[in-house]
Formats: sequence, C-alpha cells, structure tokens
Amino acid sequence: MPTMESVETGNVQIRPFTMADMPAVVELRLHARKTEPHAFPRSFEEEARKTREQWTQRFEKTLGSGATHILELASVGNRIVGMVGAREIEEGIWDLHGVYVHPDFRGQHIASRLVRTVVEKIKARPSARLIRFQALVEQTTAVEMYKSLGFQMVDTTKRRTGDGVERDAYVFEMDLSREGSA
Repeated sequence: MPTMESVETGNVQIRPFTMADMPAVVELRLHARKTEPHAFPRSFEEEARKTREQWTQRFEKTLGSGATHILELASVGNRIVGMVGAREIEEGIWDLHGVYVHPDFRGQHIASRLVRTVVEKIKARPSARLIRFQALVEQTTAVEMYKSLGFQMVDTTKRRTGDGVERDAYVFEMDLSREGSA
C-alpha cells in the first residue's frame, strides 16, 4: 500500500527508500554498474567490494529528519526497478545522481517521475537554491528528459566513468531561486 509520501502511477510506485529496501537497491546498483559501466563514475568492482556495513552507512544518510541525502525508488509490485539520489554538496546546492531504470522497464517515463519527485523534495527544503549534475552527451534520451523537466545545460566537461574511459558530459542546473518568480 502506498504511503503518504509515495506517488503511484499505473503499476509503478515512486516512494522513498527504507532500510528494508537495501538488498534490492544494492542488487539494482550492481546490475547497473555491470551492464552499463559507462553510465556511472564507479565501477562494478568498486561497488561489489563494499561491505554490508558500508552500504548501511551510505543509506542511513537518506533517513530521518536530519537526512543529508535523498533516495527515491520506483517499484513494480515487490521489485525495485528504478532509483535516483540527491545530496546536498554545499549549503543550498544539491547534486542529482544515480538516475537508473532497469532496461526491462524503460520507456514508461519512470526516470522522469523519479527526478520530478526528488526535485520537489529538494524544493521543499528552505535553503535549497540550485540543483546541479552531469549527464553524458551520449545519453541522448536522458539529456532530452532533463531539458523537458526544466534543467538548463550550462557547461560541458569530461567525466571518467566506471569503465575507465573519459567521456564528454553536459553540466545541468536548475536554479530554484528563479522558480515561481517568472
């Protein structure tokens, strides 16, 4: 049953992470790194070496009133099929990261629902003023999605990915101080 914080559309539910989700989220993260190493900064091998304690410490940052990270999940039934994270990298500036939807569930706008949910949660924080992140130039579908959600391309850069290759990336931003003032 969806919680008050969850958003359900069709058979896909968007909801916050709980510690009970940890094994499934770790499995999805490892799947993502193994099958698409070019899409993430850390390799499968780096992620697979993490201990349960390291995973617990990482995910505990998303819980409680003092949470410094946000982690939203997409689930179909009991299966976690997508995720997105965000963390405050300095006062009021948030980094969006780890947007991933399992290939079997792509094309259903799950990623855009996940990102929209995280954006709304960031906007609800009084100090939030900017969301910033990078997307690889070659991820054309993702790039178009970010533009459609109101993110602006502000720069280009190089990013080393989990497969060890340096790739071209766009830097995206959403200036929250301008939201609603137009």
